Amino acid sequence: MALKQPDFWDRLDISSVDMAEVEKSCDEVLSRAKKMEMAYELKAGKVRRRRLFLRTLAGVAAAVALILVPTVSLMYVHSSRNEVHTVVADYVEVCARKGEIREVILPDQSRVTLNSGSVLLYPETFSDVRSVHLSGEAVFDVTASEEHPFVVRTADVNVKVHGTRFNVSSYPDESQVDVTLCRGAVRVSPSGDESNAVELLPDQNYRYDKASGKFTVSTVSSSEYTGWESGSLSFHSQDIHSVARTISRRFNVNVYVTDGKYDRAVITAKFIHGETLEEQVSAICRLVPGMKYTVTDGNIYIR
Repeated sequence: MALKQPDFWDRLDISSVDMAEVEKSCDEVLSRAKKMEMAYELKAGKVRRRRLFLRTLAGVAAAVALILVPTVSLMYVHSSRNEVHTVVADYVEVCARKGEIREVILPDQSRVTLNSGSVLLYPETFSDVRSVHLSGEAVFDVTASEEHPFVVRTADVNVKVHGTRFNVSSYPDESQVDVTLCRGAVRVSPSGDESNAVELLPDQNYRYDKASGKFTVSTVSSSEYTGWESGSLSFHSQDIHSVARTISRRFNVNVYVTDGKYDRAVITAKFIHGETLEEQVSAICRLVPGMKYTVTDGNIYIR
């Protein structure tokens, strides 16, 4: 009996919230995490432990930079005496708020750089499969191990590697997921569909469309997809609303597109010289005839 892939990703809240909301969300995470358990079955008189999948964790707040260690329980049946035992596994949650980039060192010394508005969940101790969960964007520099594959799970795709460097962008409010390989090799597949797995080569990008369930693979410059680590910002044929959300996350501001006539506007741009917020917004508006912006009470309105 196959376990259903977790569905909590779609309900992750990656927006800025006040401290009361943060505390409420964290309480929900801890409460729900305690209810997690692993399914079990007996086969040929032997106990088989099933892989742990996280159940619904609604309202996870990424507005503060904090580390939580929720405790989850795994259950299995002793084959000879039919006894239930409990094994405790600790998970760590790391959040990068808007306007922030965070670096995380995993238990196997793999390095993860979290982009603004992202959440990473990983076990305190890895087992045979080094599995982590991501909502948002991150660059993974994975310590090589042929015996212990490394898997990044998102709401829509899974990325399996043994040791490599790659970028994953999977924000819940975006219409697509991007996986870009810098070096080594990765295997990308839609969640729960290994039959459609694709092997990427360096400087290849895998783009998954959430609405259609289809994907494309193209040749790119991987440095453009990881430049955000050093403060650069690149847009690759993105609609104006996606651009607005990216700028909002990067600079921790509210950016609103107030005129529907720009809904079909597609933006391709690079900012690699430390341009300010207003310099970037001004340059983007110049790319679309008639587009302008105003700043009111710290908010940006594109019209």
